[in-house]
Amino acid sequence: MEFTAYVSLLIAILFGIMLVLFAYQTSRKKSRVPQLLASLFFGCMGGILAFIDSGELMASGSRSTILAFQLSCYSMQFFFFYLFLEHLNFMKLSPIRLGIVLSFMSLQYFSLWTIVWFDNFNEVTTNLWLLADLGYNNLALFVFLVMGLPIYLKAYQETRERKPIIFSIALALVGAGFVVISLNDYLSYLHAVPDWLFSIQVLGDILPMTGLLLFLLVYVSDIDYIYRFPNNNYILFVANKTGSMMHAVRFKTRRPLRIQPELLSGVLSAINSVFKSGLEVTADITSIASKNLTILLESGKFVTAAIVADKTPAILAKALKRYVTEFESKFVDQIRAETGDTSVFNSALDLLKPIFPFFVVESEKLV
Repeated sequence: MEFTAYVSLLIAILFGIMLVLFAYQTSRKKSRVPQLLASLFFGCMGGILAFIDSGELMASGSRSTILAFQLSCYSMQFFFFYLFLEHLNFMKLSPIRLGIVLSFMSLQYFSLWTIVWFDNFNEVTTNLWLLADLGYNNLALFVFLVMGLPIYLKAYQETRERKPIIFSIALALVGAGFVVISLNDYLSYLHAVPDWLFSIQVLGDILPMTGLLLFLLVYVSDIDYIYRFPNNNYILFVANKTGSMMHAVRFKTRRPLRIQPELLSGVLSAINSVFKSGLEVTADITSIASKNLTILLESGKFVTAAIVADKTPAILAKALKRYVTEFESKFVDQIRAETGDTSVFNSALDLLKPIFPFFVVESEKLV
């Protein structure tokens, strides 16, 4: 077998191992990160197809189809990694970023499968390969360098922790690999690949694999780090449907913010009542935001929980929803009793670590 076949086999094996380990860790910690699991799955499938293609296990007439499936799997890997970045850092998908990603994917898929259709017409497929390369390579560069790298560099600037630097290095390695791939692809189209570039083209396979595995290895070793938000999270409180405070806890932050949860819960309850009675809105309010501060709310059957933070990404919203479900399940009898004794909810502190692993309580004393 050629060297590239061994590289492809190694990629498939490593991504397969990471997929199993990541699935185990997320299941054990009850962390829901389907985007990364899907990214690993398609990375593993792409590696398997690359091995089949480069290992000469298929007839030559089928190789263009196998290659098209292989590159399609890799682009799906990048797409789900992009969704993970959006989920981790933003409340909603950006139409602009999503449009860019889907445009690159559409260009690649259209070109690849047209190549399969016109497999015997070299004058047609040569130009289509250039379009497929433009879609595939630029998709990777956009996701890993343009979008991903600045996110983790900013996280390092705000937290001064080592893991964001590791993530940044990992994404830089992936980006560097695709720079090598892009140069080889575009200069090959012009029949002008220099010897030095040809000699290092294997880095186009090794660097992205190394970077992605380094990135995922950090999360596998510490799955809770998925919930490490670089922005400040100030307070979490729970109130009943009338706005009466039941439980509240402050978190350690890099900058202080004076918040009176009793007053805030009453105001939020009043605003919610205005929406429902005055404006005839059936659903509860889910967030109130200003330029630098957001209040994220989640309402259950009996209570409403809120987090005050600089920024509230989608992954935090899902965690808060889980928190409300478990809070109501744990304290259903105390909530229904309506004794007014908030001390019965003190053990709600035990819910924080499993659901919000990186929230550090300022003190054991409740607000």
